[in-house]
Amino acid sequence: MSRGIALLLDYDNASRTTLVNRLHEWQWPVLATADARLMAHYLNDQRITICIANAALFTDLPSDLKIFTNKLSLHQKIVLAGGDPWLLMTLNAIWLACMIWLPYPVPHALLEAIVQPKPVSDDRGALAADHIEADSPCLFAIDPIQRRLYLGQREVRLSKDELTLLQYLYDANGRLCRYEELARLLYPSHYDEEEARHLLRGRMYYLQSKIERDPKNPEYLVCERGIGYQLRLPRQQSVANPQPQLLA
Repeated sequence: MSRGIALLLDYDNASRTTLVNRLHEWQWPVLATADARLMAHYLNDQRITICIANAALFTDLPSDLKIFTNKLSLHQKIVLAGGDPWLLMTLNAIWLACMIWLPYPVPHALLEAIVQPKPVSDDRGALAADHIEADSPCLFAIDPIQRRLYLGQREVRLSKDELTLLQYLYDANGRLCRYEELARLLYPSHYDEEEARHLLRGRMYYLQSKIERDPKNPEYLVCERGIGYQLRLPRQQSVANPQPQLLA
């Protein structure tokens, strides 16, 4: 199947982490969460080509699957892990073609056969994967293992220090972080506000230049003069409906 981003839904931390590590071995970026409510939202992003979901996360599996399959594009698949496979027969033939059932815990050998790219006789899948809707929801996700930021349709490489700063601002959930607390992430000694501001200015401006379309008028990494920095996530993301983070 077309390589893209794998969306992983599982409430079990150990199982989720194991699958994330295995998918990374297979060169897949992974967006992982335990919140099934986010599934329909993220399937709108055309970079997600496969969704691996623990059936136990859904309260009404047949009804939920009908909602989710309506969100799918031609190149997207859902791998449903666990639950009763006969419930899939309640879906119509078109929806059923988008679904693959596996037992839970997911057998890695079977999953590898699904996600590893194979030669295909035509390029219809590739064409579908290359088609990105201009108004699709903006993805903002951090992969700490690969040190990557996925921002909309862009992939941004991060240095170790850039990852540290961005991860801290992300975890602050929109809180304005003072210069001093950000400086302590990189420099163990105490600095006053003026020293911290000077230390951070160059690093933060370079990070803005990598993330922002216009670094002089930033949308995401915003400086409040005299105070510090704030990460403002895309409009589709809110406190009530947070973006899941790419897991290690």
